Amino acid sequence: MKNKSKKFFIMFIIALFMISFLGGCQSSSSSSTVKKQTSVNKKATKTPGEITVWVCSKDENVINDQINLFKKKYPYISVKVVAMTSKDISDKYIDSCTNGKKLPDIIEVTDDSTATLINGFSDKLLNVASDQDIKKGMFLNNRINNLSRKNSVYGYPWYVKPVFMLYRSDILRSAGIDAEDIKTWDDYVSVGNNLKSSGRKLTSIPNLSEIYNVQLNQLGTDFFDEQGKIDVNGKKVMVANKFIYNILKNQINIDVSNSDYLQLFEKGSIVSLIATPETVLYLEKSHSNLSGKIEITRLPAFENGGNDTAYVDGTNFMISGSSKNKDYAVKFVKFVTGDVDAVYNQFNIYGLCSSNTAAYTYEKIHKKNKYVGDIDMYKWYINSAKLFSNIIYNENYNEVRDEVLRSLNDNIKSNKKIEDIMNDLQKSIEPKYK
Repeated sequence: MKNKSKKFFIMFIIALFMISFLGGCQSSSSSSTVKKQTSVNKKATKTPGEITVWVCSKDENVINDQINLFKKKYPYISVKVVAMTSKDISDKYIDSCTNGKKLPDIIEVTDDSTATLINGFSDKLLNVASDQDIKKGMFLNNRINNLSRKNSVYGYPWYVKPVFMLYRSDILRSAGIDAEDIKTWDDYVSVGNNLKSSGRKLTSIPNLSEIYNVQLNQLGTDFFDEQGKIDVNGKKVMVANKFIYNILKNQINIDVSNSDYLQLFEKGSIVSLIATPETVLYLEKSHSNLSGKIEITRLPAFENGGNDTAYVDGTNFMISGSSKNKDYAVKFVKFVTGDVDAVYNQFNIYGLCSSNTAAYTYEKIHKKNKYVGDIDMYKWYINSAKLFSNIIYNENYNEVRDEVLRSLNDNIKSNKKIEDIMNDLQKSIEPKYK
């Protein structure tokens, strides 16, 4: 009996040990599983963050569209938008830099305003030259050059509005004119002269700066030479100056007024529009009756075989170097400038063309537009973008442009030659821009 009791006791102890051991293993395995799961969860969970973007008021609706698309891919990033004028963005950013105020994570800056910020406050801006998309040439070179100084790049180009010429081809044909034959600005002027007897004009513009900006961009000049010296009577600038001079002298059949140029175009009072894809979209919605009556061509060149492309309203995103969420800011900017859905939204709804060349391959953007002769508008943009002038805007561009236009207008009633007007202006403003 004693032996049986002893054996039973030993077996009981062994069984108890085994149960304890197995339970410990299971607990250890369970603990390990929990740790693994926790580790996985930590990796899957993104740290929430907020970025603030200062945008131009005219682009507020566009940006809000992009934010809605962005949230689907990056729900953990919140984007706060502050809208103001382009000038106010620059002024407020400079004030914040100068007085040590908190800076936004991202600002939208137009091409003609980038130099002011880069030249004076590059230490406050994130240098993105090491970004692989920049290194691989994913953005238009001329747009990157406008954001560059030496080996640094202070932002990402966003959109441009390529400029084309829209013609009332039905009216031109009735006058024996083919829009495709208008190759130069001289050809364009000649068409205007031929139409004078009918009471029609070539086009209507609200102010001279509209056509002047286009021509200067086409020529690739901003009033300053390669050394940064003011040059309002240089060879390139003078070509555009003479065109404006001749408009003021009524030698070019163009209306300069606050008239509703779209209505004039529909009525046939003018036969052309200096247009962007945005113009085409608006006409298609508001003047559908013109379908089949208009034709789109490249801009006239200044000489046979010369550059016939230009763009206006180029805009960019700059990121503050002090941003606590730089990575999120970069994610947002690269999404807006390059994501297929974002780029499609911008072009299809607003007529804005991305400066990110990856967007050129997005099939959904390439649709033929019956309104302008069954052409692929985005393909037209791509082919134009390859030939955009490499213009780097001086920070005084707008100021000098206004000086030139003012001087021409003030002297137009005299018999002063254009060369004399510009020589006098050059001498008077040279000291100011040394």
